[in-house]
Amino acid sequence: MPSTSDSFPDPARGVFSADEFSDRDAPPDHMKGWNNAVQRALDAFNRPPNGSQYQVTWVLSATVVEEDNPGRISEYIATAI
Repeated sequence: MPSTSDSFPDPARGVFSADEFSDRDAPPDHMKGWNNAVQRALDAFNRPPNGSQYQVTWVLSATVVEEDNPGRISEYIATAI
């Protein structure tokens, strides 16, 4: 079984802009937005060496532009801590 390291990688953050959706007229697929943000955070993540294990907490958030109710998400944010 791999050992657990005491030194944790730095937090990583990924952002996906709602403007990057290919079809801006359709209702947004929010999970697709967060999936893209998670992938960008993973790409930036300082991954541990092989054999190391870390407990990682994911925080999903969004920047909301409240033009009217219900507003609209302008960016999806995923942070690994």
